[in-house]
Formats: sequence, structure tokens, C-alpha cells
Amino acid sequence: VVTKVFPNKIKITVTPAEPMVNFYYAGKNYVISHVGRVMEIERNAADCMEVIGYQPGDNVVVGDYITAANPEQDETIKTISGTIDLVGITEITELNITDMLSIGLVYDDRIEINLGSMLQLEEKLTIVKELAENYISDNEKVTLDVSNPERVVQRPITPLVTSVSTSAPPETTPAEEDAEGGNTQEDNAEVTVE
Repeated sequence: VVTKVFPNKIKITVTPAEPMVNFYYAGKNYVISHVGRVMEIERNAADCMEVIGYQPGDNVVVGDYITAANPEQDETIKTISGTIDLVGITEITELNITDMLSIGLVYDDRIEINLGSMLQLEEKLTIVKELAENYISDNEKVTLDVSNPERVVQRPITPLVTSVSTSAPPETTPAEEDAEGGNTQEDNAEVTVE
């Protein structure tokens, strides 16, 4: 910001850019500011929202505005991040735009959100904020499907429990195989187990 201080001075105020978005592509992390400028290209992730599914255009340079290989992705990120700011959500840690009809978000690394498409985006994000701040506890891990804002679905995230069996499965006898449909015998012949 440049302001004139009378009679003959100019005051210049510089506000440093803050990272808004971080995305990983082809072995590099691109850190992008709120206005869409490339702040850094590095191998370490920045402490901001990570975007999955974004493909930058050719010749991305620090200081320039970022452009995607597909311009629709730039508009999508601009719209979503602007709506996130408008609604007042600050805890979005991941945005997945791999499928434009099933856009995904992660809130505070614990709430996985399916937004669906871009339709009714402000309404969907307002619902997410209300649920995350007032109805979902800080230690709860859930999925939210807000693709239809009139019918929001919340499910707990439960870790998969896998059991590993070290013994071989029991062998079946020919009679058991027949009972399970393994062998077919014509004319309902009797099966003799020896």
C-alpha cells in the first residue's frame, strides 16, 4: 500500500504474502498465496491446505501467477478457496479436485467431506462449519456427505481391523464339496464318504 504523507513524503507498507494452497505435482510442492502467486517450489510441504488433483501448466516460476494445464482447475480452486474464506472456515487441510463431481475436503485432518459438485457451495460449506464447530467433538473422526445439502450424512471413521490367520483353511471332503455345490452328480446319486 502506497500513501502520500504531505508535504513531500511517500509511505510504503508491505504486507508479506501468506500461503493459502499447497499442491504436489511431479515431485515438487507448489506453495501458492491468496492472490494466486507462486511463493515457493520445493520438496517440503507448506503448512496450508493441500490440493490433490491439480496439474500446473508448463514453466511455473516463483513470483508468477499459477496456471493449471486445465484452466477449469484454476477457477475451481479460486471459487472454493474464496467460499471457504467467505464462510469463515480456517481448518481445511486438504482439497481434492481429482473428480469435479465428487470434490473432497478434509477438515482439521479428522473430518472427510464429500462436497459433490460446485453447486450450492456456500450452503454446503456453511453446513460443514456448523457441524464441525458445534456438533462434532474435537476427538471424533467422521465422514460427511454434503453433496445434497438437504440430506447430509455423517458416518464415523472406524479403523479397519484385520486378522491374519497363520493356519491353512480346513480341507473339505467330497461330501462337503457336493453340499456346497463343488461337484455335481447326475440323477441325485448317493455320495459315499470313505
